[in-house]
Amino acid sequence: KVQQHISAFANSVGGVILVGIDDSGIVHGVDMKINTRANILKKVELMLRDMKFPIVPEKGVHWDLDFIKVSDCKTTQDLAVPVIKVAGMKEFGGVFEKTPESYEIQNGKVQEIEFDQWKEKIKGSELPIVTKGLCCFLQNTVLLL
Repeated sequence: KVQQHISAFANSVGGVILVGIDDSGIVHGVDMKINTRANILKKVELMLRDMKFPIVPEKGVHWDLDFIKVSDCKTTQDLAVPVIKVAGMKEFGGVFEKTPESYEIQNGKVQEIEFDQWKEKIKGSELPIVTKGLCCFLQNTVLLL
């Protein structure tokens, strides 16, 4: 589900995914004793590696990960909300959860092309200035539990 939201935000104007908050807005957080920052970072990096980007997504430029500490007087758990920030890249091409099927017309016939061929065809494209990097995405926030 997180990969779907990363793809959707990257294919639009960007956004923020808050993990550990349910749809009604109740903050549960993530147990940071079980899921360390390094462990969560590794999971996000693996998700991104499995996705198909027209570029190599760079941490701090195209995506980032922060944590908001959750204060709870009722428990001694170390809770936090992982915050996955995704920059919008809609002008640059598609970001896909998995390898898409791509087609082009060759000699009057529709033929499938490999994803790497599609990437080569758009390689000369430049990211518009407004999509280079992360900015504030409060209007595009998804809460995931």
